[in-house]
This record gives sequence, structure tokens and C-alpha cells, in this order.
Amino acid sequence: PVLNLADHCDAASGGCTSLTDDINYCQSQGIKVLLSIGGGTGSYILISQDDARQVADYIWNNYLGGQSSSRPLGDAVLDGVDFDIEGGSPDHYDDLAYYLSAYSNQGKKVYLTAAPQCPYPDAWVGK
Repeated sequence: PVLNLADHCDAASGGCTSLTDDINYCQSQGIKVLLSIGGGTGSYILISQDDARQVADYIWNNYLGGQSSSRPLGDAVLDGVDFDIEGGSPDHYDDLAYYLSAYSNQGKKVYLTAAPQCPYPDAWVGK
């Protein structure tokens, strides 16, 4: 996975850990901070239910409440994930949502949102 914050920082060099205080401040003001996955460019797809589980584990450990030595946003714990799926295949995003929501059982609610396209129901996140 690649973290793209529109040139605000370079995740590959560890430069996005400087956003930890900003994220924590927003959250202290009651603002939910989410990781948006997908987007209108790039190539991404989930090939199986197991792939969805592995992606959920990666997101949990690197952005949400889990543990990793390589958290791109430092110690910041994001509130959830926004699905902005605009290409590839719609398969297994329902599995990914299921696995991510199951982490709410570990003490911190994981919020899930979606950015659907028109027309309704959305071809990518309709499931």
C-alpha cells in the first residue's frame, strides 16, 4: 500500500509522523479522522476474502488501534476508514468492511464510511 497525502509529507521517508499532533488536536475537538482508501487513480483490487483480511490487518496495525514499528502517521490512532472505491473490482470490499468493523470489539470503535459514485446503487461499493 502507498500513502498519498497530496505532497503534504513523504511517508516513505517517515515525514508524515509530523502530522501526529495535528491529528490528535482534531480528535480532541471531536473531529473524526479517517483513512480514505482507493481513489480515482492507481491500480488496486482485493483478490480474495483472505486478501481482504490481510489488508484489514495492515490498516489496523498501521493506522488504527494495532501495533506496528512502521506506522506512517506515528502514534496517531485514526478513527476509521473511508471506502473511495472507483475502479478495479467491487469484490471483497464487503469482506474488508466486515474485518475492519470486527476490530471495534477490541475497545475502540472503528468507523466505516463510503464515498459512493452516481448512479445508485454504486457499482463499486454496492455490496
